Amino acid sequence: MIARAFALRNAIDAITARATRDMLQGLQPGPEGSLQKLFAIRARQMLSEFAIDLQGTDGLRYDPQSEPRRNWQASWLDAPTGRIAGGSDEMLLNTIAEKILGLPQDHRPDKGVPFDEIPI
Repeated sequence: MIARAFALRNAIDAITARATRDMLQGLQPGPEGSLQKLFAIRARQMLSEFAIDLQGTDGLRYDPQSEPRRNWQASWLDAPTGRIAGGSDEMLLNTIAEKILGLPQDHRPDKGVPFDEIPI
């Protein structure tokens, strides 16, 4: 689990470094942000769960006054909100599939139709 977390952290750092380099060269941000967000939130959730497991029965205690960097319970409880904010996992996976893997877009009959003209 520690090795997996280390590998995920390195992947996130590499994606962030590449995106930063591209932006410094004047290029438009690409789909790297989708990868970074997807991996970062999953890594956070995985690490929080692992830290709680390592605490044994003490991991069941929730202390809202504890230091945020050590509050694994709050991190674990808050992780699902990160998987929704700024695009759900499914939206990020679609972006990765289309823009990185080159897969065709999902069929969307409402594509190109203004929101107020979509039949209810």
